[in-house]
Amino acid sequence: MRNKATALCLSILLSACASTDEKSATKMDPSNYETDFSYPKTTKNLVLVEQKIYDEPLYGSSVRYANKYYEKDNILVFAYPIRSYVWQDNLYNILAGEMNNALDDIDSAIDQGLYQQRIGREVEDFSFFRQGELYEGLRAQTKIILKSGTPYQSYTYLFTQKDKFVKFSISLPWAMDLPAPDHFVTEVLPNLEVPDESNYMVNLRKLHQKEYQKTR
Repeated sequence: MRNKATALCLSILLSACASTDEKSATKMDPSNYETDFSYPKTTKNLVLVEQKIYDEPLYGSSVRYANKYYEKDNILVFAYPIRSYVWQDNLYNILAGEMNNALDDIDSAIDQGLYQQRIGREVEDFSFFRQGELYEGLRAQTKIILKSGTPYQSYTYLFTQKDKFVKFSISLPWAMDLPAPDHFVTEVLPNLEVPDESNYMVNLRKLHQKEYQKTR
């Protein structure tokens, strides 16, 4: 990973809701995921299906891949800003916090009736080398039962690059006895490049830093 997740400090997250003044001050110049987000169109095992760019700058963009050899696998890659104005010094804890958010989202989907249940919750460090470069992040594994009763092995891989998270969400049906799909990640991540920090996030982080300092 280009930005190593090694710092061990308490992260201070941006508030999810900005005031009207903040929105008017920060809605200028968000990241351009159409021109500045690059990713492989095809790899040894994957082929690109589509890219989505979200209207809300904090949600960034996502790309969907299909497994060339098993069409029922679900492979999504998300790139979106880290919601912290001290993200450069707190990467490990920020990764851990965001991974908890990702797993909590699964539980929220269960509460909403989208899934039947989740079984297990295992999070561990994950790293690999490619072309002399070390990529470090986290990998989570859980089992999801759909409302139809179909079991899926669900994997979340989380990294940072520049000021953004890169999250892989991979779900494999009937894959309880298969190894983790690390090869999907190692094929895509070294060839993926997120946009630079946007003026939108620079201004939003400054605003929230000022708000935090007023409370001290």
